[in-house]
Amino acid sequence: MIKLNDLIKEVMNVGDEYVGTARLKDGRQVQLYRSNEADSQSIGKKYGIKKNDYFLFVKGREAKYIVDTNTHILRKAAKWAQGYIQRKLSGTGNERFK
Repeated sequence: MIKLNDLIKEVMNVGDEYVGTARLKDGRQVQLYRSNEADSQSIGKKYGIKKNDYFLFVKGREAKYIVDTNTHILRKAAKWAQGYIQRKLSGTGNERFK
């Protein structure tokens, strides 16, 4: 997990392929992107995510961070993302989104 403080200033739709967004009940967003290392504006390239791998961009009230799914297969990445969201929502303390 890569915690980011000033990511909101960066344009996420430039360089990386947007796949979809999950909106949580409390207003937080979890967005799935596909890394594109060839583009100099790619957030995936900037934070060392392999080309064509998927990553989650989590936007909370206080924290914004990226979680690498470590796969280039969309179905596997989406299933992993669903499990990740469920684990974070059912956890307590540091496991939850911030």
